[in-house]
Amino acid sequence: VRLVNMQKIGRLGAKLLDKNKKQSLAFSELLFKKKIFEYDMLAVYVLKPLKPTFTKTDFNLFSKWLKTYCTNWAYCDIFSSQLYTACIEHNSNLVKELYAFQNSKNRWVLRSSFVALVPLAKKGLFYDDIIKLTTPYLQHSDDLINKAVGWLLREVTNSDKRQKMVVFIKKNAPKMNRTTLRYSIEKLEEKERKQI
Repeated sequence: VRLVNMQKIGRLGAKLLDKNKKQSLAFSELLFKKKIFEYDMLAVYVLKPLKPTFTKTDFNLFSKWLKTYCTNWAYCDIFSSQLYTACIEHNSNLVKELYAFQNSKNRWVLRSSFVALVPLAKKGLFYDDIIKLTTPYLQHSDDLINKAVGWLLREVTNSDKRQKMVVFIKKNAPKMNRTTLRYSIEKLEEKERKQI
Protein backbone atom coordinates (compact mmCIF):
# COMPACT_ATOMS: atom_id res chain seq x y z
CA VAL A 1 0.00 0.00 0.00
CA ARG A 2 1.42 3.37 -0.98
CA LEU A 3 2.24 5.91 1.72
CA VAL A 4 -0.24 8.44 0.33
CA ASN A 5 -3.01 5.88 0.59
CA MET A 6 -2.00 5.00 4.16
CA GLN A 7 -2.23 8.67 5.08
CA LYS A 8 -5.72 8.89 3.55
CA ILE A 9 -6.86 5.77 5.40
CA GLY A 10 -5.37 7.17 8.60
CA ARG A 11 -7.26 10.44 8.18
CA LEU A 12 -10.48 8.49 7.59
CA GLY A 13 -9.80 6.39 10.69
CA ALA A 14 -9.16 9.52 12.75
CA LYS A 15 -12.41 11.02 11.49
CA LEU A 16 -14.34 7.88 12.42
CA LEU A 17 -12.77 7.92 15.88
CA ASP A 18 -13.86 11.58 16.11
CA LYS A 19 -10.57 12.65 17.77
CA ASN A 20 -11.45 10.58 20.84
CA LYS A 21 -7.99 10.26 22.34
CA LYS A 22 -8.64 7.22 24.51
CA GLN A 23 -10.24 5.26 21.67
CA SER A 24 -7.60 6.39 19.18
CA LEU A 25 -4.75 5.27 21.42
CA ALA A 26 -6.45 1.92 22.05
CA PHE A 27 -7.08 1.43 18.32
CA SER A 28 -3.48 2.32 17.47
CA GLU A 29 -2.15 -0.16 20.00
CA LEU A 30 -4.35 -2.90 18.49
CA LEU A 31 -2.84 -2.10 15.09
CA PHE A 32 0.72 -2.15 16.48
CA LYS A 33 0.10 -5.56 18.04
CA LYS A 34 -0.48 -7.01 14.55
CA LYS A 35 3.20 -6.31 13.72
CA ILE A 36 2.41 -5.56 10.09
CA PHE A 37 4.22 -2.50 8.75
CA GLU A 38 1.19 -1.03 6.96
CA TYR A 39 -0.83 -1.34 10.16
CA ASP A 40 1.99 0.36 12.06
CA MET A 41 1.86 3.31 9.67
CA LEU A 42 -1.91 3.44 9.93
CA ALA A 43 -1.66 3.45 13.74
CA VAL A 44 0.60 6.52 13.58
CA TYR A 45 -1.55 8.35 11.03
CA VAL A 46 -4.73 7.78 13.05
CA LEU A 47 -3.07 9.71 15.89
CA LYS A 48 -1.92 12.68 13.78
CA PRO A 49 -4.95 14.90 14.53
CA LEU A 50 -4.28 14.43 18.24
CA LYS A 51 -0.69 15.71 18.12
CA PRO A 52 -1.42 19.02 19.92
CA THR A 53 -2.89 17.08 22.86
CA PHE A 54 0.09 14.80 23.47
CA THR A 55 1.44 14.84 27.02
CA LYS A 56 4.27 13.25 29.01
CA THR A 57 1.90 10.35 29.75
CA ASP A 58 1.48 9.82 26.01
CA PHE A 59 5.23 10.10 25.51
CA ASN A 60 5.70 7.32 28.06
CA LEU A 61 3.07 5.18 26.34
CA PHE A 62 4.82 5.72 23.00
CA SER A 63 8.09 4.62 24.62
CA LYS A 64 6.45 1.40 25.74
CA TRP A 65 5.13 0.84 22.21
CA LEU A 66 8.53 1.51 20.64
CA LYS A 67 10.23 -1.03 22.92
CA THR A 68 7.48 -3.59 22.43
CA TYR A 69 6.55 -3.36 18.76
CA CYS A 70 9.40 -1.79 16.79
CA THR A 71 11.28 -4.26 14.60
CA ASN A 72 12.91 -2.16 11.87
CA TRP A 73 14.31 1.24 10.97
CA ALA A 74 11.30 2.30 8.87
CA TYR A 75 8.92 1.75 11.78
CA CYS A 76 11.32 3.54 14.13
CA ASP A 77 11.62 6.55 11.84
CA ILE A 78 7.93 7.09 11.10
CA PHE A 79 7.05 6.49 14.74
CA SER A 80 9.73 8.82 16.12
CA SER A 81 9.36 11.63 13.59
CA GLN A 82 5.60 11.73 14.05
CA LEU A 83 4.79 10.84 17.65
CA TYR A 84 7.87 11.80 19.67
CA THR A 85 8.42 14.92 17.59
CA ALA A 86 4.84 16.05 18.23
CA CYS A 87 5.23 15.50 21.97
CA ILE A 88 8.44 17.54 22.08
CA GLU A 89 7.07 20.24 19.80
CA HIS A 90 4.13 20.82 22.17
CA ASN A 91 6.09 20.36 25.39
CA SER A 92 9.74 21.31 24.91
CA ASN A 93 10.72 19.90 28.32
CA LEU A 94 10.17 16.41 26.90
CA VAL A 95 13.37 16.72 24.86
CA LYS A 96 15.17 15.77 28.09
CA GLU A 97 13.50 12.34 27.91
CA LEU A 98 15.63 11.57 24.85
CA TYR A 99 18.77 11.60 27.02
CA ALA A 100 17.49 8.52 28.85
CA PHE A 101 17.02 6.75 25.50
CA GLN A 102 20.77 6.88 25.01
CA ASN A 103 21.30 4.40 27.83
CA SER A 104 19.21 1.80 26.03
CA LYS A 105 20.67 -1.37 24.55
CA ASN A 106 17.70 -1.39 22.14
CA ARG A 107 18.96 -0.02 18.81
CA TRP A 108 15.52 1.38 17.91
CA VAL A 109 15.22 3.32 21.15
CA LEU A 110 18.72 4.74 20.65
CA ARG A 111 18.00 5.60 16.99
CA SER A 112 14.78 7.26 18.08
CA SER A 113 16.71 9.69 20.30
CA PHE A 114 18.09 11.19 17.08
CA VAL A 115 15.24 10.75 14.59
CA ALA A 116 12.72 12.38 16.94
CA LEU A 117 14.62 15.66 16.54
CA VAL A 118 15.04 15.59 12.74
CA PRO A 119 11.85 17.57 11.94
CA LEU A 120 12.67 20.07 14.69
CA ALA A 121 16.30 20.41 13.55
CA LYS A 122 15.03 21.59 10.16
CA LYS A 123 13.47 24.51 12.02
CA GLY A 124 16.69 25.28 13.88
CA LEU A 125 15.24 24.13 17.21
CA PHE A 126 17.02 22.30 20.06
CA TYR A 127 20.52 22.95 18.70
CA ASP A 128 22.23 22.58 22.09
CA ASP A 129 20.39 19.32 22.80
CA ILE A 130 21.30 17.99 19.36
CA ILE A 131 24.98 18.67 20.03
CA LYS A 132 24.81 16.99 23.46
CA LEU A 133 22.91 13.97 22.14
CA THR A 134 25.03 13.39 19.04
CA THR A 135 28.55 14.07 20.35
CA PRO A 136 28.95 10.71 22.13
CA TYR A 137 27.70 8.92 18.99
CA LEU A 138 29.84 10.47 16.26
CA GLN A 139 31.59 7.08 16.09
CA HIS A 140 29.39 4.02 16.63
CA SER A 141 29.49 0.35 15.67
CA ASP A 142 25.87 0.27 14.40
CA ASP A 143 25.48 1.67 10.88
CA LEU A 144 21.82 2.59 11.50
CA ILE A 145 22.89 4.75 14.43
CA ASN A 146 25.62 6.39 12.31
CA LYS A 147 23.06 7.18 9.61
CA ALA A 148 20.60 8.65 12.12
CA VAL A 149 23.26 10.89 13.69
CA GLY A 150 24.45 12.07 10.26
CA TRP A 151 20.87 12.70 9.13
CA LEU A 152 20.15 14.80 12.21
CA LEU A 153 23.32 16.87 11.78
CA ARG A 154 22.54 17.36 8.07
CA GLU A 155 19.10 18.74 8.87
CA VAL A 156 20.65 21.34 11.15
CA THR A 157 22.72 22.53 8.15
CA ASN A 158 19.37 23.28 6.45
CA SER A 159 18.33 25.64 9.23
CA ASP A 160 19.37 29.03 10.53
CA LYS A 161 21.98 27.18 12.65
CA ARG A 162 23.86 26.14 9.51
CA GLN A 163 27.12 27.98 10.21
CA LYS A 164 27.32 26.74 13.80
CA MET A 165 26.78 23.17 12.58
CA VAL A 166 29.39 23.46 9.82
CA VAL A 167 31.92 24.58 12.47
CA PHE A 168 30.89 21.62 14.67
CA ILE A 169 31.28 19.15 11.78
CA LYS A 170 34.70 20.57 10.76
CA LYS A 171 35.93 20.35 14.33
CA ASN A 172 34.72 16.77 14.80
CA ALA A 173 35.25 15.34 11.30
CA PRO A 174 38.49 13.48 12.20
CA LYS A 175 36.72 11.45 14.88
CA MET A 176 33.42 10.93 13.02
CA ASN A 177 32.40 7.65 11.50
CA ARG A 178 32.64 7.91 7.69
CA THR A 179 28.92 7.21 7.25
CA THR A 180 28.00 9.85 9.82
CA LEU A 181 30.30 12.36 8.17
CA ARG A 182 29.03 11.58 4.67
CA TYR A 183 25.40 11.99 5.72
CA SER A 184 26.08 15.18 7.69
CA ILE A 185 27.78 17.05 4.82
CA GLU A 186 25.55 15.75 2.03
CA LYS A 187 23.75 19.06 1.45
CA LEU A 188 26.68 21.38 1.92
CA GLU A 189 28.18 23.22 -1.02
CA GLU A 190 30.95 21.30 -2.79
CA LYS A 191 33.50 23.87 -1.67
CA GLU A 192 32.48 23.41 1.97
CA ARG A 193 32.56 19.61 1.68
CA LYS A 194 36.12 19.73 0.31
CA GLN A 195 37.24 21.90 3.24
CA ILE A 196 35.97 19.27 5.65
